[in-house]
Amino acid sequence: MFARIRQMVIKEYIQVIRSKDSLFLLAVTPIIQLLLLGYAITYEVRHISTAFLDLDNSAESRELISRFGASRYFNVSMRPEDYNKMTELVRRGDALIALQIHPGFGTHIRKGDTAPLQVILDGSNSNVALVALGYVNQITADYARDYQSEFLRRTNPLLAGRMPHVELERRPMFNEDMQSRWNFIPGVIGILLLIQVVILTAFAVVREREIGTLEQVMVTPIRRWEFIAGKTLPFFFIGLADGALITVRGSAAQCLSEGSGLKRPLAADAGNGDICAAPIYDKYFAVS
Repeated sequence: MFARIRQMVIKEYIQVIRSKDSLFLLAVTPIIQLLLLGYAITYEVRHISTAFLDLDNSAESRELISRFGASRYFNVSMRPEDYNKMTELVRRGDALIALQIHPGFGTHIRKGDTAPLQVILDGSNSNVALVALGYVNQITADYARDYQSEFLRRTNPLLAGRMPHVELERRPMFNEDMQSRWNFIPGVIGILLLIQVVILTAFAVVREREIGTLEQVMVTPIRRWEFIAGKTLPFFFIGLADGALITVRGSAAQCLSEGSGLKRPLAADAGNGDICAAPIYDKYFAVS
């Protein structure tokens, strides 16, 4: 039994080595797919085209706009003159998101009242729009919390010093920068290997029919399950080797990116108002 399976496995390895297409499919294709799928697919949305209509033009409104400009996820490049031009930018697709600061924004904040901020999103791509809206919520929440703390320190420093608060600090043990590519790549490796092994096994069976050797195999003493095992085991071991190759390739890419200075420190990202490179897991929350 094991001798027949061993001969089938040896035959499959010989056929793979002889076929240049199979070698290319086994060695090169997984790495190309890993680079395309692992590094192109991401939850992050960067360089969001943003239009701002500031009808208040106060120090508070300019501070809020500067926070959006400091984040690498927003490109504040359009400053329309009125509401109609702002909505037209969104309709034409020139701006993914438009924000309007109403008159009296700074006055409402200084009085402690609620200051409205209108956000207009291009909903043609709902996923990108929702991610962009989450960025806006995070920036505005940070701005409101910082302004409240600063206002309390200016008006009543004694009370500000006695205000009870709890600082919660969360730091992930893996992927500290929270880059989504390092969450995608392990899953992509598994999917690629699963698809590859299944497809190549099916190709091996179909090839027997195409070249006319399946009938010769049927008249041999080999059983059905031995035939299936002999076709599956070679590509299973090849898949394990491909998994090791892809893992080494991904680890080398990460080491090269860290050694070349492409990976920035968390503190620098957080200080620049970058809410995704230093996400909420790495921020402090004040709970009163």
